[in-house]
Amino acid sequence: MEVATAVGLAGAVDSAVRAATGKSIAQNCWSLIGKARSKVLGTVSERLAEEAWKKAEEAITGAERKERVAFSQQLAALGRTLRNLEAPIVEDEAVKGALDVLYRSLERAVEGTDAAAERGRASVEIQGYAQNLNIAMTAASAKRSDASAAAEMMSLDEINAGVKQLLANEGETRERFVYDPYDSDGSDQEKSLLGEGSFGATHKMKNTDDGCVYAV
Repeated sequence: MEVATAVGLAGAVDSAVRAATGKSIAQNCWSLIGKARSKVLGTVSERLAEEAWKKAEEAITGAERKERVAFSQQLAALGRTLRNLEAPIVEDEAVKGALDVLYRSLERAVEGTDAAAERGRASVEIQGYAQNLNIAMTAASAKRSDASAAAEMMSLDEINAGVKQLLANEGETRERFVYDPYDSDGSDQEKSLLGEGSFGATHKMKNTDDGCVYAV
């Protein structure tokens, strides 16, 4: 019951975020990653090309350089994950739930990453929520695969049913038609042959219902 409630709330939050910003939670997470990374590296812009982010990392100096660069690269990896999210996956309710808590974690990171201790706590928290997101994404992908397999199995069942129907119709057809000319010793099949190919043959036959002659 608690899981279902959480999933429902995640869907509601996603809808609210879309209404307020015109973007999904995934898109807003990606935006917050830029803000947090900019704050950690001290850049003016929050939307840099990856090459510019690397130059900003190289420009960092001081005792905290290693820790700040590592945090920046952690955020970059998370950003790549979010950019590669497929539409059907991101619409999964469990994925929305994982994105929701990640979104809140990134908001806290943007607000409080001025000191090394704050950045350390934010890094651990984000890493944990990113792992939850990966688990949810994997589960959603597995559900999609199962659904595809089930749909494929249904298609095969439909084909088999169609084949059975065709075979039943073939039996009815054989009962309604006789070879023309008709010969009780069976030579009528050869005499009535109009043509044949790799997958079948066409015979001149008479319909016993209406007495008309057909190519069958």
